[in-house]
Amino acid sequence: MSKAVKVFGDKGELKNICDEWIKSSLSKGDRGQLRRSASMDAMVANESVFRLERRLHSASANDELDQFADVAALAALLAGLRTDANNVLFPAERIAMRAGSGKEGNPVFSRARLGKLLAAHAVEKRLRAFRELLRILDNRADSGELAAYFLHWQRAKTRWRFAREYFAQLRASDADSELAPADSVS
Repeated sequence: MSKAVKVFGDKGELKNICDEWIKSSLSKGDRGQLRRSASMDAMVANESVFRLERRLHSASANDELDQFADVAALAALLAGLRTDANNVLFPAERIAMRAGSGKEGNPVFSRARLGKLLAAHAVEKRLRAFRELLRILDNRADSGELAAYFLHWQRAKTRWRFAREYFAQLRASDADSELAPADSVS
C-alpha cells in the first residue's frame, strides 16, 4: 500500500485536505468527468487529480506517494460524494444500520458484497467496490473516513476493522429486531 497511508494518522487532517480539494479545486466539469471515469487513464487526464496529489504530498512526511493510481481513484470517489454529506458515518456502521431495509429483511449491503469489498485489493477493483458501497449509502460519507479507508485498504488491519464494525452493528440490529416483537406484544 501507499506510504501515504502511514503519514495520515490524523483523520482530521486528511478530512480537511479532502474537503478543501472538493470545495476549491474541483469544478463541476472535473466532478462529472471523474464520476464517469471508467479507466485510470481518464482519471489521470484530469488536472484536479494532480492538485489532490500535491495536497496529500505536501501534508505527508514522505518524499513521494507510492501509488498515484490510489490518489486518482480516491479523487474519483471524492468527486462522487454529495456536498451535503458532512459528519456522516462511514461506512460499516451505516451499512449495517440499514440491515432490515433490504428485500425480506436482508442487509442492503449483504455479506457477499462485504466479501467482494474485502477481497478488492487491486485499485480498479477497490474503486468499483467502493463506488458500489457509496451508491448504497446515497453517496453520503465523511470524506476523511472514506479517504482513510480507501488509502489504507491494502492493510489487513483496516479491512479487519471494517468487517468487525459491520458485524457488530449487524448483530446489534438483529438484537433490536428480535426485541421489537416482544415489546409490541405488551
